[in-house]
Amino acid sequence: MEHVIDPHWKHVEKIAASLEQSLSPMAKVRHNVILPVLGIPGDTRQCDVVITYEIPRPFIAIVEVQDRRRKPTINEFEGWVEKMREVGANALICVSECGYPDSIKNRVLRKYGPIVTLLTLSELKEPQILKSMIIPQSTIRYHSYRIHSVGMVELEGKQFQSGEDVPQPLQFNYIDKIFQYGDSPERRSLQDFVSLIFNQNLRNPQLTDMPTGKTIECNINIHLDNESILWVYCAEKRFKVLTLPVSVILEISETKIPVKCYSYRQEMIDNVQAWVADANGIVKGENVEFRLIFLPGKDGILRQLLFQPVKPERGATFCIDITDPDQASATAAPKKSD
Repeated sequence: MEHVIDPHWKHVEKIAASLEQSLSPMAKVRHNVILPVLGIPGDTRQCDVVITYEIPRPFIAIVEVQDRRRKPTINEFEGWVEKMREVGANALICVSECGYPDSIKNRVLRKYGPIVTLLTLSELKEPQILKSMIIPQSTIRYHSYRIHSVGMVELEGKQFQSGEDVPQPLQFNYIDKIFQYGDSPERRSLQDFVSLIFNQNLRNPQLTDMPTGKTIECNINIHLDNESILWVYCAEKRFKVLTLPVSVILEISETKIPVKCYSYRQEMIDNVQAWVADANGIVKGENVEFRLIFLPGKDGILRQLLFQPVKPERGATFCIDITDPDQASATAAPKKSD
């Protein structure tokens, strides 16, 4: 029996229903909407789906749905962007069952940023992707972690010359930038590395399947690959780190993040072009400021991947004793913060 493909209007109707079920109750979702063109009386544009919010502030996103038989062309995509601008919408969401050509992915990455969201039909079934779209009141699955302890840190042995000053035990904090990775001249903190490791694994089933409110202890080793070298600086002397085991307490929660403004900026993060926006939200009853960082995934599509607290807590202080070069290892023991 030949498979019958739904007509476009029926296809759009189903997509509108999926959006309505996944977005905030404050969202009003309508399909086959006629909107006026700003500044041209009597001129209008037809939109497949329109999402509107009145609170916390007025917001409009238009959704354009591609024919199910093929990918959209770059000209069709630019037509959608122009429609968004003509009707004064804040954002454009594109839905395509067959995906997108590289020309469209690159155009979003280099020119439009997070004001344009590229979705496939299968992703409409993933509530976390829809919830994280930047709309006035996005529901964010927030990975809150704190560094609990640091284990035995193994350093490459170093022989000190006669008369050479032997470094004193190194005391450092979570946010002290005393580490260097590979050939990068940038110095990073222990929190930088922990944040990077967790953010690289946001789609790991062990994290995505964790129920909200659950707390677990994770043991990780700060060694991102087998080729680059991790260094630690002490009194401007550099030591090669072989192992840096860290125990992290991880808690999964959800928070609503109202974005301050839709003025995004481009930054290079870890040698990758990213889009950054400032946001704030309520976490455990306290207002917390974040940087929202959007990076291209393996498929080349821009996705919200990173949450960075603007003012991370210092946490406990740790000590690495590197005065014994023969043992080529060090113990990191927690100390009380000042």
